Order: sequence, then C-alpha cells, then structure tokens
Amino acid sequence: MEMTFIPPIKWAVGIEFDDNNEFIFVGDCNGKKLFIIPYKSPDYVDESIVIPSNWGQYFTKDEHGNIYLSMHGPETFPEFLVVDHNLKGNEINLKKRPYQAEGIHKKAIAYGQHGSNEKGIYCIIGNKIYIYPVNKIK
Repeated sequence: MEMTFIPPIKWAVGIEFDDNNEFIFVGDCNGKKLFIIPYKSPDYVDESIVIPSNWGQYFTKDEHGNIYLSMHGPETFPEFLVVDHNLKGNEINLKKRPYQAEGIHKKAIAYGQHGSNEKGIYCIIGNKIYIYPVNKIK
C-alpha cells in the first residue's frame, strides 16, 4: 500500500515512528519545527502537535521510547530536542560539545552502546563521531 501526504513543512530532514506506531515524527529543519503527526491516515495531518526546534536534523530513539532530534545552530543553541512518551519536548544544551561551524552539520545520529561504554547518542559531525552519554542528557 502506498500512502502519500504532505505535512505543512519547509524542509523535512528526519522521520521517526513512536514505539506504538501511532505517530510519525518529522523534523522540519528550515521551518524550525518538529511535527508529531497521528498515523491514522493522511487526513489527520491537521491534528499534528507542533514543537518549535532549532534547525532539527536527524532522529534516534532509546529503549524507553524517548525520541531525540539533533539540532544545528550557533554555539548558544541547544544540541538536542528530546520528546518523551507523553509527547512533551525538552531542549538539551550540553557543555563541552563540539561547536558546529557553518557548513559542518550532523550527518547522522544513533542511540546505542559501544563495547563497555555508556549508552549514549552517537553523532557524526564533520569527519568525527562524538558520543553524548544519556545520563548527562536526562
């Protein structure tokens, strides 16, 4: 079955589903918004929850169903937007993070654990992988 619908976005970059497949999360980079769209049918796009974001880029999800949207912006901007299972968004501003200079965007993010390291968000920025421990993101 093919289904096509267009939420009112300017530049969609990332997409993710919640654990129950009830919602689609769409990051609108240029529109600076996160759309949480009920996944009932295309007609429900008008019932979207819209959360402001700062140039949202890519998604990952942890084992608790929290969804992380990476964000790009000047040094003073938050690093991630995390949406919990109640569909509430919280911005996360980490210290000692790599500054994303103009033209150096996150290329991808993933949640996981490498070897015996702590669980965290893994980000590719430029040509390096940075790890943000989850216990610092709460």
